Amino acid sequence: SNADNAKLLRSSEYPNPIGTEISGNEKANYYATKFFVEFLKATNDPRMGSLLHRYPGALTATAQTADRRTKDPVVAKGMPLGYNDVTIAQTFAAEGVLSMYDFSQFDWLVVFTNQSPQWYCTYSQTQLLLAEAIVRGWATGDAAACYTNAVRADLQRMADFGTQAEIPAPTVDAYVTANPLVAGNEMKMISDQYWVVSIPNGFEGWSNFRR
Repeated sequence: SNADNAKLLRSSEYPNPIGTEISGNEKANYYATKFFVEFLKATNDPRMGSLLHRYPGALTATAQTADRRTKDPVVAKGMPLGYNDVTIAQTFAAEGVLSMYDFSQFDWLVVFTNQSPQWYCTYSQTQLLLAEAIVRGWATGDAAACYTNAVRADLQRMADFGTQAEIPAPTVDAYVTANPLVAGNEMKMISDQYWVVSIPNGFEGWSNFRR
């Protein structure tokens, strides 16, 4: 269960390095990609409301003020890949933003703070690997049940970021019921979820992508 998650707790004396970086001069540059946002939006994934925030209409980093801040998943805007801080301006009109500071970012006030925990191995990841092993014929069991266990546990894991990120139990139940593992598409769905549940351990997500 999530009680077995291998995680490193952080404190003001031993801060989370991602949080330290973002709370310095880089907070305006930790964007959520368009692919990630659209992936979560496709299933109304409640983790988007936990992980992201946006400052609609912000033209500069200093314009990312509390009165602009929103965690509403409906207005989330992911940043397209393949541009630098100059050429990204080509996308503003099509994406419906005014500047690069207008795109959604990982919420540095909730999930990427100096005291946010860091995960190294989770129940969700383990259940997804078990689901893959079953699909490949390397193990016996119910791959669909493992997949559901993994997604449910990761939605529940959001509570570890604090009350602002916690997803209500009825929402968790409704989401996992509406999004089961689909026969014939197992490997893609398992791999996609492994990518999401690995946040914020980018090294693990990247290693699984390479695998």
